[in-house]
Amino acid sequence: EEGNEDLDKQADFFSQDMFKRQLAFGSGPYELIKWDQKNDLLILDKKKNWWGDNVQEEVIGLENNVDQVVFMVEESDVSVKERLFEQQFDIVDRIRAKDYRKFLDEGTLDAHYKLDTPAGNSYSFLGLNMRDPVLNDRRVRQALTFALEKDYLLNTLSYGLAKPVQSPVHLSMPYYNSDLPPYHYNLDTAAKLLEAAGWKMGSEFLEKEIDGERVELRVSFKYSSGSQSAIEIGKHFKESLKRIGVDFVMEAREWTVLLEEIDRRDYQMIIMGWIKDPGLDDFKQLWHTDSYKNAGSNFVGFGDAQSDALIDSIRGELDEAKRNEMYREFQAIIHRECPYIFLWSGNKKLIISKRFDNAYGLATRPGYNVALWKPNL
Repeated sequence: EEGNEDLDKQADFFSQDMFKRQLAFGSGPYELIKWDQKNDLLILDKKKNWWGDNVQEEVIGLENNVDQVVFMVEESDVSVKERLFEQQFDIVDRIRAKDYRKFLDEGTLDAHYKLDTPAGNSYSFLGLNMRDPVLNDRRVRQALTFALEKDYLLNTLSYGLAKPVQSPVHLSMPYYNSDLPPYHYNLDTAAKLLEAAGWKMGSEFLEKEIDGERVELRVSFKYSSGSQSAIEIGKHFKESLKRIGVDFVMEAREWTVLLEEIDRRDYQMIIMGWIKDPGLDDFKQLWHTDSYKNAGSNFVGFGDAQSDALIDSIRGELDEAKRNEMYREFQAIIHRECPYIFLWSGNKKLIISKRFDNAYGLATRPGYNVALWKPNL
């Protein structure tokens, strides 16, 4: 607001150097010493006289045994492998599954590194626009789910470093619904579901009259250009769907463009993923109908009054047994309605130097805590 003296003072205060990102300073044991944006380099040094040093015996997790931490971004897979063999890294947390599997099988890094694959806390999925005229029929979404050869793709793309999922709840949670029957690859079942939904074979693809117009069963798959896994999934899916009369169209998009189209709900099928926080699931953001509005995270348009009421009840229920039962009920609804075609949850692929003791992978981001590592040299 122009002429507001208090706002001007506040703006001036937060414009000081101490709030600039180059001088980032938090309450943890390390401080930012250098940020080389040109070379994608961050250097953190251990603080002197840090408050946590005085309470380490009373508070778990405040150890900091490493004097300096250097974060580097290396985009070349070839360079990463070369530098690993030269022992230039103490930890690598991003590497192609194919290369990681080769390291595991051949043991070429075993002399100086240990490879750790803790379970991930994320999952990938194909999101289906439930408010699209073609996909608003549950039977069509179920048919698409049966038509994806997920086990084959999982083994081909993850090299055994991922687990299939069929629920938004992590397998480790006590309320995970293990009674849900998997949607195993079955084109016969998929074809019968489409027939039951009124789709009949036309000259080339299945057809149906929608809003007075004869339309072919065509599904558009939008994905981020350059995503090799999305391309492989799309190509394989296209071949399967062609066998049951479904036209599958792959449309690559720049990432920012794709996000804009998702916000506008301008898509039929997309490939995405979620990273879960530890703790109890809160389904409000992803699954409540309130979250469909204003470009919310429920971009598939899932939900009705019944599912909303169940989400609200879960959030307010203090009795663990009752809450867990409601969690399982909600998962059964998701499983039946197929707003997502759930894919898999990838294991973290960590390569950790043997120069350190107490160095291991974690399920939570970023997958490790170097402050707890202890140099053994």
